[in-house]
Amino acid sequence: VLNTNGKYGFVDTTGKLVIPCKWDNAYEFSEGLAYVWTGSFRDYKCGYIDTTGKLVIPCQWDSAYSFSDGLAEVKKDGKWGFIDTTGKLVIPYQWISVDSFSNGVAKVCTSSRSRGPGNDQYTYIDTTGKRVTPDAWYYAYSFSEGLAAVEDFGKWGFIDTTGKLVIPYQWDEAESFSEGLAWVKKDGKYDIIDTNGNSILGIQ
Repeated sequence: VLNTNGKYGFVDTTGKLVIPCKWDNAYEFSEGLAYVWTGSFRDYKCGYIDTTGKLVIPCQWDSAYSFSDGLAEVKKDGKWGFIDTTGKLVIPYQWISVDSFSNGVAKVCTSSRSRGPGNDQYTYIDTTGKRVTPDAWYYAYSFSEGLAAVEDFGKWGFIDTTGKLVIPYQWDEAESFSEGLAWVKKDGKYDIIDTNGNSILGIQ
C-alpha cells in the first residue's frame, strides 16, 4: 500500500497494516521475500524484506525482481545475475537482460547486435547458470507449458526445454502457450494452434 507521504508498506488480507510504510517502492511477496527500493527514482538501490518487514538482504542493487525457483534476478553495473534467498550471488552478472526462472529454466540475453533493437541474442539457462539450449535466437519468450516461442530470420516456431525445435518456423508472430493453446499469425491472419502445431481455427 502507498501512504500519504509517498511511502510503501504491506497490509494483510483484512486490510490491517502489518509492515509499516517506509519504503520508496515495494513489490509483492514471492517465496517469502519482497523486493523494496530505497532512494529517489533516479538514484535508488534494491533489497529484500521478509514477511515481518525485516530487511534481510540489504539494498545494494540497481534493479531487482521477485524470487522464482529459489532465485531472483538482480542488476549491477549494467549486467544481470541471480541471487539465492540468502542474498548470495549464485549466477554471476553477465547478461544484458534476463527473465525469471520458470520450471528451472530462464531466458537470458547474451549480447546486443549492432543492427539495432530486436536483434539481441536470446538463449536459456538452468539454475546453475549453465546453458540448456545450444542455440541463440533473434528473439524469444520464456517457457510456458514446456514450450517457448522463438524467432529466427523473421519466422517464429517453438522449442522444448532442450532447445529442440518441435514446431517449425512458419509464423510471422507467435505468443506463449496457455492451457495448451497459443496465438499465431501468418500472412495477416490470426490462428490458434495446439502444442503439436495443429490449427484449431482451421485457418490456412
